Amino acid sequence: MAKRSRSDRPSKALSDRGVRFRLLVDSAIDYAIFMLDTEGRVVTWNAGAERIKGYRAEEIRGRHYSCFYPEEARRAGTPAHLLEVAASQGRCEDEGWRLRKDGSRFWANVVITAVRDGAGRLLGFSKVTRDLTERRRAQEALDERARALEEKTRALEAAQEALVRRERLAILGQLAGGLSHELRNPLGVVKNSAYFLRMVLPDDEPARKHLAIIEREVGTANRIVTALLDFARVSVPTRVPSDLNTVVRARLDRAAVPDAVTVAATLAEDLPLVAVDPEQIGLALGNLILNALQAMPGGGALTVETSWTARDVLIGVADTGVGIAPEHLDKIFEPLFTTKARGIGLGLSVVKRLLEANGGGITVESTPGQGSRFLARFPRASEDP
Repeated sequence: MAKRSRSDRPSKALSDRGVRFRLLVDSAIDYAIFMLDTEGRVVTWNAGAERIKGYRAEEIRGRHYSCFYPEEARRAGTPAHLLEVAASQGRCEDEGWRLRKDGSRFWANVVITAVRDGAGRLLGFSKVTRDLTERRRAQEALDERARALEEKTRALEAAQEALVRRERLAILGQLAGGLSHELRNPLGVVKNSAYFLRMVLPDDEPARKHLAIIEREVGTANRIVTALLDFARVSVPTRVPSDLNTVVRARLDRAAVPDAVTVAATLAEDLPLVAVDPEQIGLALGNLILNALQAMPGGGALTVETSWTARDVLIGVADTGVGIAPEHLDKIFEPLFTTKARGIGLGLSVVKRLLEANGGGITVESTPGQGSRFLARFPRASEDP
């Protein structure tokens, strides 16, 4: 028997190593491991590739590996792009949806490595694919549960805020009602005393100017007491089909409009009826009109209009006054919030409570220096639950 030369031993070692590598690749059934030529066509195929992708070796060899990608990825040029990155950088890793032979999708982690000879010439690519569909689905399920939990948390926080707000309003209402009754009597005494002094003092008495100040301030205090009472006595409305045009006309007739303010009323014809308590809506509208007038101390234009849509009836109250700063728009309906030097900030809060008690709502648009527009909205009586 001829002896094997020493020069044959490296070749034998390499051959043995290649066999062992081939056996390792074929036994890796959890990974699709295969080779591509420089154009991206499949050259080799292991058992893991057949298990994951569904193709037998004789079916897939020679086909371009882009057949593993969904149509949208092929249109986007993803297969070619990944080979370009691997060729230029030596390696490319990607995750995304891939296709099996039967057309079903699976989520894959892919590593493509450029294979070169000793001279650096590109010979092809090795590609290792791992099926991560179960992990992906588990992550999606976890994300969905997290989203559901977040939504439930937001709903719970909103419910808690609403409960706190109702409790706060109830306490504030009780306090307002008690204070208003306690204040009204002494204010009446002061007002009557000032009237008596005015009647008995001579016309040229210097103290008469101080009486005028007392009477003016008593009037201011009485308006605050009235606001407290309005806030405290928002009760369950008696809702009946009502014509809002009639409510608007009545409130405009009662409004104390300064000479420097012009009033325009645009009332829609054939306005549908709404199921509301007309007294409560009149009170809310009166507060909106008063708020508009107070926003125009130097004069301006007040516009009140009614309109309707297929589902709603609307009342708009607009002024050309000072406007509302953007950072205050979300707060103006909160009890006790005010930017005015006088007043306690209950008027618009009363408006909101009255409208909501009658199934309506209110929004506001405003531009500082140009004016504001409040829009009250009510469901039409025929559609009111």
